[in-house]
Amino acid sequence: HKNVIDRFQMSHSWKSTDDREVLMSVLLKCADISNQCRPWNIANQWNNAVYAEFYREGDADAKVSRPVDGLQNRYTNVISKSSVGFIGFVVLPLFKNLKETLESTSNQGTYSDSIQVFIDKLNENKERYQRQHEESTAKDPHTVLVKAISQENIADY
Repeated sequence: HKNVIDRFQMSHSWKSTDDREVLMSVLLKCADISNQCRPWNIANQWNNAVYAEFYREGDADAKVSRPVDGLQNRYTNVISKSSVGFIGFVVLPLFKNLKETLESTSNQGTYSDSIQVFIDKLNENKERYQRQHEESTAKDPHTVLVKAISQENIADY
């Protein structure tokens, strides 16, 4: 991801084949991670499906005693918090960078206006995940701690 972004930020003239290839890579990357640009009910369904897959992978790793990535650990990961981070640190910067690039290459701003629609939806969904996280921890400040205790170790507490 970072390599694509770095190359994209260095591309200024869309006349060269290399620069156009970088633009195509960014557009594909945007399409790949665009589910959070959708209306909430659809974005959240996709998010749940992604985390279900992550957790299956984490469970498989744990079963054979491999280290489990934090996002794949169903006992420690907090989906709403992780989703805020994913949108804020991965998806939004990519779409903002694309918008800025399109603004600098378009006289009318038509393309960049189209990207703003996605950015607005990303901000809405990010805020909703943030509220979910705040509400869940406000109701029970121990939610995160309890979630971190695996079923296998619950008897130890």
